[in-house]
Amino acid sequence: MKKTIFLIVILGLIQLKIIGQTNAKSVLTNDAYLENPQLYLSKLDTHKVASRILIDRVAFDDLVFNLNGNDKVSSINASDFQKVYTQLEAASYDSIRFRTPEKINGFVANQYALNRIVAMSLMDFSFNSIKQTALDSGQLLEATDFLQDNNATKNSFDTHRLIATTCNAGNITGDNFQFQLNKFLFLTNNYKQKLNTIEVDFGNGDGYRPINFDELVNVSYNDNSEYIEIKVKLTFENYRDKETEILYAHTNLYKTGSSTVPMLYNANTTISYKPELD
Repeated sequence: MKKTIFLIVILGLIQLKIIGQTNAKSVLTNDAYLENPQLYLSKLDTHKVASRILIDRVAFDDLVFNLNGNDKVSSINASDFQKVYTQLEAASYDSIRFRTPEKINGFVANQYALNRIVAMSLMDFSFNSIKQTALDSGQLLEATDFLQDNNATKNSFDTHRLIATTCNAGNITGDNFQFQLNKFLFLTNNYKQKLNTIEVDFGNGDGYRPINFDELVNVSYNDNSEYIEIKVKLTFENYRDKETEILYAHTNLYKTGSSTVPMLYNANTTISYKPELD
């Protein structure tokens, strides 16, 4: 009996911890909101959400704020990339702009199957969240069943930016690879800036090297098995004032080198690759 009670208490604490994490950044605390965020926010005037993505519409976690390309640059894997992409899509009022996982998976699988290419994805999304001051001032009211719009404006919402990249794989096998950042896998709603340059540090000691969309990039590693971190450096230019901004995205994956698993045919070119965008 004591063991059963102890287990129930532990499970309850875990559940509370999960709820606290997934809603840690939302200023809304209403029970109806926590139960169904999209329904609770369904009375909002969506035209006031400038980015057309209101992150409060989903149960989100801190990762969406830890990929801002500037002072917060978390190194993520393919699963993390898929998680934040799915959250942004679910929070969007115009999800038709998002490519489905099936389309992304199909493209990535074809790139590898036909050409032995490790396909990289890149996303750059602006999104909004509800301000605490909008609640404090009464512009938005936490009623029992719905959040009420009481003369809210676009300034009632904070604007954030998410920059992320991935190689769409958790594990690659071999020593030499061909990487490609395909334009099809550049996912964005940023129309105020032009992406001028892309530089990538593939984690092999060569440092940053400039690349273009759709360019095949040959990358060589030593024959050790290890985690590698790939860093992407992006230079944007504002269309209006021509000012530039440099932002970063980091991703990681495990490379099994030929010293661990000898390649049967050509140790320098054989790749064992499985997409993880499920």
